[in-house]
Amino acid sequence: MLLLVFKVQLGMAPVYLMSLLKPKPASCYVLRNQDNLLQVSSTKYKTFGDRAFLKAGPTLWYNLPLSIKSHTNIETFKSELKTHLFRLAFCN
Repeated sequence: MLLLVFKVQLGMAPVYLMSLLKPKPASCYVLRNQDNLLQVSSTKYKTFGDRAFLKAGPTLWYNLPLSIKSHTNIETFKSELKTHLFRLAFCN
């Protein structure tokens, strides 16, 4: 799912996926880095709605470190993502 969100960010995903993820509107209160911000949609149902791409994609994207999100090369992104996920699974 994170690879799809990455492709949406680069404009390489199918149009129907790109239409699901919307950039977060600019705020006058800039407290953090505003790069790669996506709107997290609210869902009606916890069981299915929270697992939908519309909600889960941006939620997972926010949990990634900025060093991984800032890549522009797919192969580098996949390598860094894999390393990050293995560290989360086996080093904790």
